[in-house]
Amino acid sequence: MVIPARLFCKSIIVNLSSFDQFITIPMQEEEVKKKTISNVFRMWKNDSKGNIKTIIRHDLSNSFDASLFMKDPLDVLDAFDIIRNNFKMIQTVFMDMQAVTYLHHEHNFPEINHFVFMEFIMRVQDEHMIVSLPK
Repeated sequence: MVIPARLFCKSIIVNLSSFDQFITIPMQEEEVKKKTISNVFRMWKNDSKGNIKTIIRHDLSNSFDASLFMKDPLDVLDAFDIIRNNFKMIQTVFMDMQAVTYLHHEHNFPEINHFVFMEFIMRVQDEHMIVSLPK
């Protein structure tokens, strides 16, 4: 198939060169064998008290340094107690924000979009304001 010269952008906009250049893309020579998983839920573990304690201990000791936000060690311990006591609610809210991020904003699961997080904060503040209004 011959493409007319008038369809090339270089001819329409500016005559940059007298010959056409084509990019050569290297092709993979051998086929890649894909790893298939017959059951994606085989590693699924239901939440139990032991699992939740392990998760909380791991997250609070390895992934989160509360001393960056709080100077008093007693405040840090109180914050950890609040997280431990409300873990199921925190986990549910986190999964909800992951789903909203995945469905409406970006498909980079398991991250949470900052817009979704801010919407949640604003919604909680609005609900708190309504509940705490003086009568």
